[in-house]
Amino acid sequence: MRTIDVAIHALAFGGDGVGRTPGGKAIFVPGTVPGERVRARIVRDKGSHAFALLDEILERAPERIEPRCSVAGICGGCTWQHIEIAAQRAWKRRLLAGELARLGLDPDAVLEPIRGGESYGFRIRARLHRRGVAFGTLERRSIRAVPLRECPILEPDLERFALDLSKRLESLPPCDADVELYADAEGRRGFFQASGEGGLIDWENIAGPLAKELVERSGDRRILFEPGVFVQTNRGMNALLVEEVLRAAGSGDRFAEVYAGAGNLTLNLVDRFARGTAAEADPAAVRWLWTNTAHARDRLDIRCETDDSTARSLAAAKPVDLLVADPPRAGMRALYPIFEKAPPARVVMASCHPMAAVRDIAQLVRAHRYRLISIVPIDVFPQTDHLEIVARLDR
Repeated sequence: MRTIDVAIHALAFGGDGVGRTPGGKAIFVPGTVPGERVRARIVRDKGSHAFALLDEILERAPERIEPRCSVAGICGGCTWQHIEIAAQRAWKRRLLAGELARLGLDPDAVLEPIRGGESYGFRIRARLHRRGVAFGTLERRSIRAVPLRECPILEPDLERFALDLSKRLESLPPCDADVELYADAEGRRGFFQASGEGGLIDWENIAGPLAKELVERSGDRRILFEPGVFVQTNRGMNALLVEEVLRAAGSGDRFAEVYAGAGNLTLNLVDRFARGTAAEADPAAVRWLWTNTAHARDRLDIRCETDDSTARSLAAAKPVDLLVADPPRAGMRALYPIFEKAPPARVVMASCHPMAAVRDIAQLVRAHRYRLISIVPIDVFPQTDHLEIVARLDR
């Protein structure tokens, strides 16, 4: 493997630092900070760019700090613990601005300051992995488990829960399984086996006592859900996310929401609109959506259906005043027929994948005569390159 010295000038979505050879080839090096000069080993050369591993820091950036976690840089969960939090947030906003500009949108006109909160002790759910007898997170770009010794991004009760479970597993038979752990807003713990074979392990017995019904907050309301149903990982930033979505949504006669989940946004939207439709593909989430919006059952149509079915039904109906979408990482391509045949007056998008979101925004602006009003970046995922955004577009 060839070793080179390279100056790091940027960060990239994905978490790596970026440098260039004298010939202009981009070199992606994890664990680095813009402003540093490093020695790195090329491990994969793709012609136009290459991937390398950090060998030595030759010149250190002032934004570099010591990670709190002993496995930072090994674990794949936190890619930026070595970067001071203000610098993390500045780079997230800068990367988003660059993506907007690349697609011909003006970031200076629409991009608001990044919103952030606690940078440690914020995570209320975590997916952990048992590989053989090892239990913990996964190595960066690997399926091997990093044994759990600490995890400072977890909410303290969730970290205690995870460490206690890790201890109990030490004497039990090996297996391969992925599990999700929860610490809810009212002090209860939840457990869900997401995949894999449990082997001879009675997970729920060794993880208990556990709650089958968990509670989080959405605005001023309680939202009920069961382990395995999606909820935001960051309680404080979810409160801000709901606030920003509602600020962008306004009020009116009819709204539609897609990817509604258990009702995190829905149960607030029904207070602002006379009637609405909420669609979600996960049957378990739909059951809780029904429960969480019981106060507005006569004004809300709840549908358990796929993206394609939702697109067909909304495209065939009268245009709504507002469409709210909280899409998966793939984005909203399946919903484009709605904008062609029954364009909503306003679209509010909450997305955890800025690149997919900006592609969707550019499509709405160019092809469907929408005007981008604002984008609010929210740092739901400190210590990583991930970012949530709330975007408002008006027809």
